[in-house]
Amino acid sequence: MAHAHDDHADGYNVHAHVSTTKFNAGILGALFLLTGLTVAAYRIHLGELNLLVAVLIATVKAGLVMGFYMHLHWEKTFNKIIFLGSFIFVAVFLGYTVNDTGHRGRAGSMTGLRVDPATGNYAYGNTPL
Repeated sequence: MAHAHDDHADGYNVHAHVSTTKFNAGILGALFLLTGLTVAAYRIHLGELNLLVAVLIATVKAGLVMGFYMHLHWEKTFNKIIFLGSFIFVAVFLGYTVNDTGHRGRAGSMTGLRVDPATGNYAYGNTPL
């Protein structure tokens, strides 16, 4: 066990970051503004871009919360790199999932889909004609 006079002693020097109330209110205002922007984006039909806009707004909001309310902005660079790496990991796999589900049903001549001659509809998979 290390004692205060040892070289290995921990000085218990904790340097917590304290944000001002005005600063936190500004971040809260930005979050409310982005929430209003999310609602406005929901009411505007953008086609396939709706999901992209919603995810981008949610990403900015999450970044504000994690950066300032969870004090990640003032953390060491290693913690920022770990967070950013995990964020990119989730984004890549979410991107592949959205890409896969977003393009289902679009059939070309090379996909192996057959068209029912009676109705003109696609017969997916093993659906009999």
